[in-house]
Amino acid sequence: MNRGESQLSTLVHRIAINRAYEHLRRQSRRPARLVDGWALDELIGPHASPELQSAAREDLARVFQCLAKIKPKKRIAFLLRVVDGLSFEDIAALVDATPEAVAKRVQHGARELDALLARVERREL
Repeated sequence: MNRGESQLSTLVHRIAINRAYEHLRRQSRRPARLVDGWALDELIGPHASPELQSAAREDLARVFQCLAKIKPKKRIAFLLRVVDGLSFEDIAALVDATPEAVAKRVQHGARELDALLARVERREL
């Protein structure tokens, strides 16, 4: 990838992230909605048994509900790291922060997600 393509890619990512921040800020004023069932089905392997698909759908729904409770800056940094596999440096360039700040956001986001999921599991026992 040459320098021009890299700059264009960074610009496109940055626009998408800014739109995501705006969306998440607006959403934080409303109650969290469950992700549509068909969207969850896209994340689940089509060859799993109906029982496994049902369990995976419930697990994913819990994860998405918990993710919705994490502040946008932490959530975006966490997802860019965990889902997209970007480096702290790449995320920092996209969100206009230092790599150290991004690392903290990811770390705190992961801790919050773990705590929220643990709370949900305790309530279900």
